[in-house]
Amino acid sequence: GVELDADASFQAYEVRSPGAIAFLARRRLVSSVGLRLSEAFTEPDVEGRRIRLTASGRLRFEQDFGDDCLVGRELCVRATDPTDLGGYQPLAAITRLDVPILWFAVDGLPYGLEARVGRMLDVDPIGLLRIDGGAVRLAPWSFVALEASAGMVVRRTSLAGASPFEPLGSLRLDLGDVDPLRASWVAPPSDTWTMQATLRAN
Repeated sequence: GVELDADASFQAYEVRSPGAIAFLARRRLVSSVGLRLSEAFTEPDVEGRRIRLTASGRLRFEQDFGDDCLVGRELCVRATDPTDLGGYQPLAAITRLDVPILWFAVDGLPYGLEARVGRMLDVDPIGLLRIDGGAVRLAPWSFVALEASAGMVVRRTSLAGASPFEPLGSLRLDLGDVDPLRASWVAPPSDTWTMQATLRAN
């Protein structure tokens, strides 16, 4: 089977305080498209299971049209310009393109075995975490299941990565050619690995 979905939203608002000489005008377009492919390769067994391959991916695009200006517009700050000593912000970005998920999975194997590899949202009792890695699930009986996953945590500095669900802590960015002294509170990028296992019984 094939599933395709897409959505888009546009935000427009201004922020200013009474008596202030500056205001923020935000204009932001967010759109995403997702594709899911699934194909069964065997007939159902005595328990109704079929070996199935599934692939799922989503691409997200954000475009910011905002301005940070004086009320009279004599001066506007360009937060993405590293040569602007007073206005540059390392977190600012006009265009963002990321891949929230991109994984391949097989299920319906003997003993209830399922496996998944790629970029996925890992959900457990502790919380949510997006990882690049793999996950397996083994359910030999209907009343017990073993789940495990491991991989590298997706950060805003990952390939086609974004910041949602990354661990809290020091802000880590690749400043490129910008002098690190300009943003001494920014730490260099680092890799974080995670692994977890869960035993469920009903």
